[in-house]
Amino acid sequence: MSERPVDPDLVDVLDARTEALLLDFDVALPARVQAYDAALQVADVVPLLRRPVPLADGTHDFEADPVCPSVPVLWPRVGAWGLSLALAPGDTGLLVCCDGDLATWRVGDGSVVDPVLLQRHHLSHAVFLPGLHRRGAPLEAAASGSAAAVLGSSSSSGPRVVIRSTGDVEVSVGGSVRVRVAADGTVHLGDSAASSLVALATLVEARLTAIVTAFNTHTHVAPPGGGATAVPVPVITGSNAVGASRVRAT
Repeated sequence: MSERPVDPDLVDVLDARTEALLLDFDVALPARVQAYDAALQVADVVPLLRRPVPLADGTHDFEADPVCPSVPVLWPRVGAWGLSLALAPGDTGLLVCCDGDLATWRVGDGSVVDPVLLQRHHLSHAVFLPGLHRRGAPLEAAASGSAAAVLGSSSSSGPRVVIRSTGDVEVSVGGSVRVRVAADGTVHLGDSAASSLVALATLVEARLTAIVTAFNTHTHVAPPGGGATAVPVPVITGSNAVGASRVRAT
């Protein structure tokens, strides 16, 4: 806005009033987490855009907004199902100022309520959407190409789950795939290309039981002229378990 006139007319007054209203109208701005309460899923957040303040000469000064306490963090959720992450101080996101006061509705049963505070689009009515970041700090491991979805560490050396457009699902640490479930249902453990089949405990134990039975019921045929003689002592008394302790299959 240009320098304000010494003797403003009605238009000048209305223009100044309109500018003041717009500058005081909060919608959404970047913010940084100062503290996070995982039990309540609320955060104290610091707005990262200073507010312009009009000066008499038509220029503007800038002032920082205060820390916004106990701002609800909007994790994706439907009913009892949801997704939450380990939000930590220093993480950034988008602070969104709702039309009105949320406090009464949040402590109620979900019914329609009358707001206590009547300000519109005020910082005290804000919610926080994690994820907005600086251009120089993108995710190192982001979905692209056949990796249709990536969930996990933002570090290229961290753990993550990758869902591919081919239908494959991979669990990896860094660049090493530890588990891969192919689109046809085949499970590869230890490496994405693991090809050796894993023994199934029930099948192996059934086979060993058959061998034990065969040994214990076997009879020797005596030389010509003699009768058959049974084995006096069982050759095999049992079989040890062969199943993996942490992997089950059908």
